[in-house]
Amino acid sequence: MSKSNSPNHRYGESEENRHSSSGWSKRTRFFGIILTTLSALTFSLNALTLKLLNHLHPFNLGVWTFLLMTGFSALWTVRRKCKTNLETGNSIALLPSVDKNKTIALLWLRAFLGVCALTLFFYAMKFMDVADALLIDSTSPIFVHIFAYGFLQEKCAISQVFATVLAIAGIGFVARPPLLTGDTQYNADVLIGCVLAFGCMLCITLSLIVLKFLETVPQDVVTLVLGIWGTVQCLVLSLLLGVLQFPTHFEDICKIVGTAVLFFVGQTLLTVALKHEDAGPVGLLRTTEVLFAFVWQFVFLNVVPNIYSILGAVLIMSGVIITLVRKWMDTSGGGNTSIN
Repeated sequence: MSKSNSPNHRYGESEENRHSSSGWSKRTRFFGIILTTLSALTFSLNALTLKLLNHLHPFNLGVWTFLLMTGFSALWTVRRKCKTNLETGNSIALLPSVDKNKTIALLWLRAFLGVCALTLFFYAMKFMDVADALLIDSTSPIFVHIFAYGFLQEKCAISQVFATVLAIAGIGFVARPPLLTGDTQYNADVLIGCVLAFGCMLCITLSLIVLKFLETVPQDVVTLVLGIWGTVQCLVLSLLLGVLQFPTHFEDICKIVGTAVLFFVGQTLLTVALKHEDAGPVGLLRTTEVLFAFVWQFVFLNVVPNIYSILGAVLIMSGVIITLVRKWMDTSGGGNTSIN
């Protein structure tokens, strides 16, 4: 690991600390991998909790979830500012001074896309299994490359096109059309769930594209804006639809708090992991979220995946792995066969 890429160099530590032993470097690298795996575990548990709350209206659930996220993010932001003030005596700005108006607009756009993604995922949980919904959402790394090719003029390798075909084929298996199952009628719930999960994936993809322009903005600020927007949006829609209710059952309250905590912890673990590991391995390990989801729904919901879900998982995971391995190779100076 070079000096410029080492965590110690990034955090501006002394020259003595930068020349730490190779054993510490290895532990640091494994630390990033462990954090990524824990992040995937946390997100899969979050999805399971949402499934257990599918008796609540998604907008009503969103109000309390985003409100709690706002509180957690605000506390984190205040802590960071106070810590910086004590250590340096200087106050830090929440946003970069360059292109502040553009940054604010992108923050709200990212928040809107994030809220739409979570809301669509809430709805998808009502119509399909946890693992199947997460499986479709996990195709976002593939479609990020396709969108980046169209909007950011980035190169698109032939392997990424092949990965996209695999992902679409995998989604087709998860959707279980009559052509595959031999049934005379389409399962409407599965179709609706797939459409909602696919919409969630598109929002996640666009959100990741927007995040490329927000790399200089601290994670807690991004999450804070997401929480504020989500609270307001879900509150307005809940009032318009007349579905706003305060959870009265203690079990539901615990699950809602758990959902917000798991989402916030998962985001934090992922952010810290990226400080210790490259994006390629992190993205690859995040796909274990789907495997965890299959285990949780079997243990807690007694749902056994059918052959179509398994085949879809194999195709989609293959596409995701191809995409992320290709990205890792490009970052390391590998091949460059691409569509210009």
